[in-house]
Amino acid sequence: MKQLSLGELLRAADQVAREVAAPEVTRVDGEGCWPETALRALQAAGLGGLVVPAAFGGQGQGLVALARTCEVLGRVCASTAICFGMHCVGSAVLAAKATPFQQRTFLEPIAAGEHLTTLALSESGIGAHFYLPQTRLSAVPGGYRLEGAKSFVTNGGHADSYVVSTLASVARLGDFSCVILPAQAEHLAWEGAWEGIGMRGNSARTLRLQDVFVPATHLLGQEGDEIWYVFNVVAPYFLIAMAGTYLGIASSALEEATAHLKHRHYAHGGASPSG
Repeated sequence: MKQLSLGELLRAADQVAREVAAPEVTRVDGEGCWPETALRALQAAGLGGLVVPAAFGGQGQGLVALARTCEVLGRVCASTAICFGMHCVGSAVLAAKATPFQQRTFLEPIAAGEHLTTLALSESGIGAHFYLPQTRLSAVPGGYRLEGAKSFVTNGGHADSYVVSTLASVARLGDFSCVILPAQAEHLAWEGAWEGIGMRGNSARTLRLQDVFVPATHLLGQEGDEIWYVFNVVAPYFLIAMAGTYLGIASSALEEATAHLKHRHYAHGGASPSG
């Protein structure tokens, strides 16, 4: 994918937001539809690999670009912004300690706009301690078996891969690992639909993992690296993606409120105080 400057990337994001996401907002939010058209347009515009290193074919951008891109999208469609943001967080995790196999299989397709990824970290009952998963990983010949359930998986059922946190296969207190799980892996079961007040198109669903085989090549980093990923990659990228998205929402809300006040007229004919 062609390397673009930050300004070019933001202009491309703004164009997608205005021309592709905006006409779909009512349907996406009203019907709870995953914003596929806008996400595919972002990939086609070169934004799929926003935070993927240039060495892997990506745009090589970091937190500033992520914040500003999510802000641009969030001003128009919060669902598109959150779905794109979670893809970028997953991409950053994959890139942090990628093996040559993971580079070829995941990062290069992400950079080419052909692969969408996301996080699968949260679990029922663990609250804010999402970095302490109960999902279990056990060693078997050629890889691992994965058992458990993940909640609120953004892009659930639509992404091409999922970054999953789990207890390490040789579990000592505090030992957790991360794996990358392809969408086509056997024994994945999706449940429920997102019925939130807002961002209703984010497809935040529950993922049941029932004796899922994970090849050894799909372990991210080393066994026990999950805490490192969480605090060095997930936390900063997740928080920045959220901050950009909510800033975009707030900016749009402020503009709407200001416009309403400026054009409001009372029944007796007087304008509002700010008019």
